[in-house]
Amino acid sequence: NEFRLSKNGKGYLTNIEPLTQYRGMVLWFFNRVNWEYFDPDKVTGVLQQNQTFIWQNLLRAGDTWLEFKPFCQALKISLNLDRFYEREEHDPDFMLYLNIRYGMLKHLILFGCIEIETKEGDTSRQSEIVKFRSTNLGLYMYKAGLEPF
Repeated sequence: NEFRLSKNGKGYLTNIEPLTQYRGMVLWFFNRVNWEYFDPDKVTGVLQQNQTFIWQNLLRAGDTWLEFKPFCQALKISLNLDRFYEREEHDPDFMLYLNIRYGMLKHLILFGCIEIETKEGDTSRQSEIVKFRSTNLGLYMYKAGLEPF
């Protein structure tokens, strides 16, 4: 029931300023962590492979609110995601929304890169993202994500 840090871990937290720690953590996630591990769907891998395109477009949008469903549809067209939903027995758009929400946006929310507005359902699992916008921290990280890592 304890959490212990190594000498190097303590030194990292003590000697490196928080923004540098944060930047390193998020960039490591953007570039080194396999996103498919969190959502084992090929779509998530395509999102990761095309993150430069996504960051550029989110930077272009700035901190304006983006409607979630049209954003997903634009990604579907731009990244040719239709091929992943050709044999989908359920609602293919619903599956697309789930893949983008849990494969990418969930992490951007956790990192403080975006804020969302939701339409609440009967349970928390039934809540639906209506729109989202980038935070200043998110815009900072998208710029950092475009730099070589």
